[in-house]
Amino acid sequence: MNEIFIKLKEKYLPVNSFRSDFVTFSIGKTLSQVIPLLITPILTRLYTPSDFGIFATFLSLVTIVALISNGRYNLAITLPKKLDKATELLIVCIIGVVSTSLFSLLIFISFKTDILNGLSLGGKDSLVFLIPIGVLIVASIESVYYWLLRRRDYKFLSKNLVIQTGVTSLLKLGFAFFYWGWFGLVFAYILGALLSLILLTTKFLKESDFVNVIKGIKRRDLLDTAKEYRDFPLLSMPADGINSFANQLPNILLNSLFGSSIAGFYSMTHRVLGLPVTFISSAMTDVYRERASADFREKGDSRKIFLATLKYLTLFSIPIFVLLFLFAPAIVPFLLGEQWAEVGQYIRILTPLFLFRFIASPLSSTLYINKKQKHLLLWQIGLLICTVASFYIGNMLGSANLSLTIFSVSYSVMYVILIILGYKFTKK
Repeated sequence: MNEIFIKLKEKYLPVNSFRSDFVTFSIGKTLSQVIPLLITPILTRLYTPSDFGIFATFLSLVTIVALISNGRYNLAITLPKKLDKATELLIVCIIGVVSTSLFSLLIFISFKTDILNGLSLGGKDSLVFLIPIGVLIVASIESVYYWLLRRRDYKFLSKNLVIQTGVTSLLKLGFAFFYWGWFGLVFAYILGALLSLILLTTKFLKESDFVNVIKGIKRRDLLDTAKEYRDFPLLSMPADGINSFANQLPNILLNSLFGSSIAGFYSMTHRVLGLPVTFISSAMTDVYRERASADFREKGDSRKIFLATLKYLTLFSIPIFVLLFLFAPAIVPFLLGEQWAEVGQYIRILTPLFLFRFIASPLSSTLYINKKQKHLLLWQIGLLICTVASFYIGNMLGSANLSLTIFSVSYSVMYVILIILGYKFTKK
């Protein structure tokens, strides 16, 4: 029986094949969500929608600043043929991360009252320090992660993610019994991310010749490397920064305009609809980026892997999102508690958006690989305009649901456009 299993695996999941890498990473991504998924019905009864709304606002701010801090040089780490060049890019990333974290701390301390009141977070002074700390840890994780991704160490990266999410989830559960509210959610997240960074860094130091590389690197080498890949901070960073800002802006605006409870409903909706993205689409993103980069580097053509990825994502996504749309309003109150019933309606409103995002997100890597950042930047600007317009109109009419409906429709259209652009630029 074991021999039959091995033969089937060799036939359908050959070592180092795209399919094998995808399955390995998908399993890791899926397992990393098992514990959070299982304890979510408990957490929603221990924490209020307002707690989740404040946590979502914190996470949005950290995500936006962390993305900008490494200059998007982390995306370039998988591209150089020489490993030393990739390590130089990692060092460039870390310099940017540390500098940005310190600068953000200075800004928060200097304008604490204005910033917190503007975000409807008045009185939550600890966020002044927690946000810069979160930026430092999260951005560092992203930088080291891509160096290890280049090595195709999918098993380790999957295990690391499982450990991080598992520890974070258990800490959230434990801190709830101390009645820490939103602070428990934030602190648990930071501790879980810190553990992940320690594990990633330890693995990196074991697999790299970092000490000798650092000794041999001159300031001029880092400047030359930064200059060689300058399109990433000059074009990718503004594009991704706008995209991240547009995606995270709903949490911030809902908290500011309609209150932390509404932001909590949205964040929970985002969590539920984001599960398929976490399980499959994000795993496909990392594997597709590496494989498409190799095909484009060696053949100048990544259309074959693009179409294969598009097919996989479409087949996975449609049944999942249709079921969520049909049954969410009836299931949500039972699973999360009556105070979360509004989430069922939010899921229906936002299902089209997440369906097209699920398909488009991995394929958008094509524009990075083929250095079409200018086109991506224009697309991201359009996305930001859609976000601002959606919530501006909804706020004028006093309706959060209207804001989210316009937001969902406009984003769906934009993601279809992104898929078309990705296909167009699969060849040199």
